[in-house]
Amino acid sequence: MQQKSNFKNLLLEKKLSALADSLEKKEAQLNEVLSASNLDPTALTVVTRKLEDVLDSKNSAIKVCGFQIIISLSCDSHKTASF
Repeated sequence: MQQKSNFKNLLLEKKLSALADSLEKKEAQLNEVLSASNLDPTALTVVTRKLEDVLDSKNSAIKVCGFQIIISLSCDSHKTASF
């Protein structure tokens, strides 16, 4: 039971790390595109706001994964303590 929980936690941690890495790469790519584009300030503001909304959504998903890891670890420690 403990091994299964540890494996699940490891998978969640890897998923969280992969999501964070992917987000960092996408943000860098976005910054390059915005820098290279010659958008007028109004259009740039609209694009930036939309992208910030997407990034906020992705960050929320990453936080949920983090909370799942914390909850899982907490449950595991309670199960281990009761044995």
